[in-house]
Amino acid sequence: MISERDFDRLARAWLEQGLDEAPDRVVAAVLQAAETTPQVRRRVAWPTWRPYQMNRLLILVGAAVLLVALIGGGVFIGGRAPSSTAIPSQDAAASAAPAASPSSTPIPSQAAAASGTLRVPGIAVDLRTAIPLATIDVGGFPYGTGGDRVASDGSTLWLGKDSEVVGIDPSSSTVRTRFPVYAGAYSSPIAAPPGAIWTEGPGSDPASVTHWDSKTGKSVASVPVAGALSPLFADGSIWVPEATAGSVIRIDPATNKILATIPMGSAGSPPALDSVVAGDGSIWVSNSTSGEIARIDPRTNKVVGTIHPAESAGDMTVAGGTIWDAFAGNVGSTVSRIDAASGKTSWVTPLDGVTTNLLARPDAVWVGLEPYSASLNGVIVALDPTSGKIVDGLSIPNGQVSALFEGFGSVWVVLGNQGIVERFSPDVLTVKH
Repeated sequence: MISERDFDRLARAWLEQGLDEAPDRVVAAVLQAAETTPQVRRRVAWPTWRPYQMNRLLILVGAAVLLVALIGGGVFIGGRAPSSTAIPSQDAAASAAPAASPSSTPIPSQAAAASGTLRVPGIAVDLRTAIPLATIDVGGFPYGTGGDRVASDGSTLWLGKDSEVVGIDPSSSTVRTRFPVYAGAYSSPIAAPPGAIWTEGPGSDPASVTHWDSKTGKSVASVPVAGALSPLFADGSIWVPEATAGSVIRIDPATNKILATIPMGSAGSPPALDSVVAGDGSIWVSNSTSGEIARIDPRTNKVVGTIHPAESAGDMTVAGGTIWDAFAGNVGSTVSRIDAASGKTSWVTPLDGVTTNLLARPDAVWVGLEPYSASLNGVIVALDPTSGKIVDGLSIPNGQVSALFEGFGSVWVVLGNQGIVERFSPDVLTVKH
């Protein structure tokens, strides 16, 4: 349901930004807000507001007048969403059973984006308005989410929430299952080997990681890791940055035993490890204390190289011999392209806002962004891999982008604070400008 305050913000954003196009589901939201929200009128002679509950007929008439007024003010409502798009209730989604195997249900054909564009200050291109194939209500994310809160085990898309893990069935775009996990200070980072989920242990400074059975939601084992950070599943193992000691721990998910402890800094001066990612046959670890990126060879469990990027190390994606590094500073963010072999930085692009995670594709690297000058919609911008210039951008309806994931023949955008996951055709990430 859209509250009265949210409705006011939507209407004001439309008028201020000069949008000329919006999906039909926005119209439905307007009607729903008008039908379910107590209406308030003000008499000039009264010093305070007094609520009056309007009858159903007046509500519907008022909603129609509102739409006519919007159209008369230059707002054109168009871009019909597909009939398969739905926001299932949380209770209904929790009990939904998969309709078919993930590979048996084709993704409906649909235009990747509407023709209308949106200009956002600080972004160099007009944004295309992306139209989702499906919108999935997964419940609120009180502390947002990020790239390490989304994972796939090959059959289910998993999301880590503040004290819960949610599994989405890609064949039906509905919530397949959910089960509680430890409540921490942030949304639960997750790793998803087949049949399992790994999360940080309880508390704001976890001292362990936990192995959960993804079918039953039961805890299988807890492995001590001091200052455990976001676990990663790669090369058949669970990799966990150990923030307190400045090491990376390698765990066998079959036996829940520690296979190796890999130090990242000198004794007595542990580094502040931020993230660990896999790519190009290696494990990569960012260190915000030194601003370095370390490369681990999983065959030897040893650090085989260190890279000093032009900007400090942050969230990374590594593919095709390239490290894409997103660093969020105090007044803005940067995205850098770094050659994985030589360690040289090709370019650094400043962005007006806080970056979320990255999706690297052959023609562009797409960056989830929370602009400081943001509208109600989320933003994803495309950077040219050769020059680093912003060459395209998407406006994502309903909220700020907090995570991107490509899988099951789709692009999944998590709107963390709204508790929504939107599913898009992969064509939406084809550069149009």
